[in-house]
Amino acid sequence: MAYGIMGSLPDSRLLTYRTERKVGFLYFDGMSANLMSNGVESQMTFLYGDSDSVPKHPHGPPGRPPRPPNKPPSILNEDRTEEWNPLDDEYFRAKGLCSWIEEHNLGGLGWGIEAVVRMNAGFELIWCNFESPFLKLVSNINISTPQLEDLPSREVILDEMQMPLTRSDTPEGPHGPGMTDPSEAFRGVANWMWFTAATRRYGSLGTIGTGPGRGEARAKVNTCGLFTFYHPSLQGQDAARIEAERRALNISADGKWGAPDDENVRKHALEQLMRRRRLHRTSNVTEDDGAHMRAMVENGLRAVIESDGASEATTCSGIDWQLTAEEIIIFYGDNLRTLRDLLAGFSGQSQRDWLRSVRHLTHWLIMSFFEYPPKPYTEDSIRDYFSMGSPAAIEAVSRCTSQYDIEKKDHLNEGEQHLSWAVKETLHGICHSTFEISLGVEMQWLLYFNKNEAQVTLDLESSRRHWKAVVEELMAWLGWADLWAGCKGPCKPDERCYIPMWPTINNGMWEHGPREEEHDGRRPWGDGDRYLWEPTCVNISSFGSMKM
Repeated sequence: MAYGIMGSLPDSRLLTYRTERKVGFLYFDGMSANLMSNGVESQMTFLYGDSDSVPKHPHGPPGRPPRPPNKPPSILNEDRTEEWNPLDDEYFRAKGLCSWIEEHNLGGLGWGIEAVVRMNAGFELIWCNFESPFLKLVSNINISTPQLEDLPSREVILDEMQMPLTRSDTPEGPHGPGMTDPSEAFRGVANWMWFTAATRRYGSLGTIGTGPGRGEARAKVNTCGLFTFYHPSLQGQDAARIEAERRALNISADGKWGAPDDENVRKHALEQLMRRRRLHRTSNVTEDDGAHMRAMVENGLRAVIESDGASEATTCSGIDWQLTAEEIIIFYGDNLRTLRDLLAGFSGQSQRDWLRSVRHLTHWLIMSFFEYPPKPYTEDSIRDYFSMGSPAAIEAVSRCTSQYDIEKKDHLNEGEQHLSWAVKETLHGICHSTFEISLGVEMQWLLYFNKNEAQVTLDLESSRRHWKAVVEELMAWLGWADLWAGCKGPCKPDERCYIPMWPTINNGMWEHGPREEEHDGRRPWGDGDRYLWEPTCVNISSFGSMKM
């Protein structure tokens, strides 16, 4: 992946390192290496302690003067207004995060936290000190290729105009080239190589045609040290997010969603509700929130370090919370989508056959938790026993909700207590909705279809609509939009599933990128938002003219 960023230069060297044991790192999730949007916001908030203290600097990063007036103009657009180079702050963030780790005695050469990991379309690692005894330089090789000869005159002019690489020793470090040399042989395909290196590990739970399904396995998150900006102790951040969602998504003060009557409007509103987390930012962290944030991160990292050292003083439980979440998503993710599709319509089936197919799935969802009553059944007993208010239903929903529960929660640290709460609250929403549908299906079947009668005069349309609304609203509440978005695959052997993530996206950064009206199905750069939710398969031709 590094080659795609800096490899297409006339003097490129590739340094390959290998770790000689497990290394601790601080991981920032959520497109934290997206330099062209709000991806670095969480890092800046963490470094400055609150949102308001993060400087707003469209024309220069902290510690650097404004750009000189004689800065070389943009090659592609000489009239473009002066803009801040997001790479300038990268060394500021790296130094700041590593200094914080060292100052709080959370890591150093050969122990504790030695690096920072961030995410964009792939993952990148920031080493705090390359002198670490457990980091070995394997090779340092020249990977420059012979440049193309006899280029058209326009490209030669561009070559002469390009901004030189700055190698000055400034606090922010070197600043990258303005553009790659047009005569570099692999200039066009370097980004395809970068993209395939990242997508080779795509395919997390439930997606189609995105990859082998393993996900990033070279780094493993220790959830004992997890901190989230959704933590209720961050009162300023929490209150601002809730108020923003109430206004934007038609949510009442008690958290209930007001569903529109028009079906098309309702469908769009459900999509916005499901995708709401994409708009969440860390822009309302108060000073009190920030103090709690830093304390939680420090305590979590210290607990992780102690657990790695097999210390008896560790507060980590050893529970793999990520695996717990994955198990929930694996079971319910596809089943909820299948249930929604079954409830979309009768598909030409008789009502008996349709209800039977729905019952096959709903029985699977409740089977482990619901105890059937002794026979014989009467109409009154069926209506009573299979209602959501019956003791049997209440007990079953409780079993479902607590399937991953922990009895001694007091032994968990603050971060793990929040994770335990999140798991149980998520399961409560899932279990309540799935039981409402499943018991309704069971009641209708036992009342009207459990006998071999030739004809049943019953209209299930009203029930179908209600059950469909329940599962749709559950899916929107869960917000697993990434789980239910994927290529309609599998992609061909020479293709990869394209999900618009920086830097492999034309977000206005590349003026020379293909426009929406120009793409032919293989070049989907124009409408990034559309392809985020409806990914498509692409091949190397999609990247041919794309430049970093």
